[in-house]
Amino acid sequence: MAKRPKYHINYEMLFGNRYYRKETVVRLLKNYFKLYSLATLNHNYVALDIWIDLNTAMMHPKVLTDRQRQCIVGVYLYGYREWEVGNAIGTSQQAVNDALNKGIRNMQRAFFTGKLYKNDKRLVFYPSKLRI
Repeated sequence: MAKRPKYHINYEMLFGNRYYRKETVVRLLKNYFKLYSLATLNHNYVALDIWIDLNTAMMHPKVLTDRQRQCIVGVYLYGYREWEVGNAIGTSQQAVNDALNKGIRNMQRAFFTGKLYKNDKRLVFYPSKLRI
């Protein structure tokens, strides 16, 4: 049997772009810095495109609230546990878990609808209106 690659970012994820799956979004967020180094050091433009999408979705003001952004960055990007992030921002572990789930769902909706890069003023992104 073949050995697993060093990076957990496989080619199916890079070229399939299954952003609508929760597991894919969580895995990409957990490998955020590896994805960035793969994009910049190895000049992988597909990885760069995915990293730009992730970064735009995380920093877009209509996709995530500040609390959801803090929880996602703390748990998935930096690897802290939910209770540690909860202690740092002054909430419970359950509130952090709820913020993570809602934040991932909002990011999935943003990826699925493709409204991250539209500049039309009439197109306003409402993540709660779309059911996935």
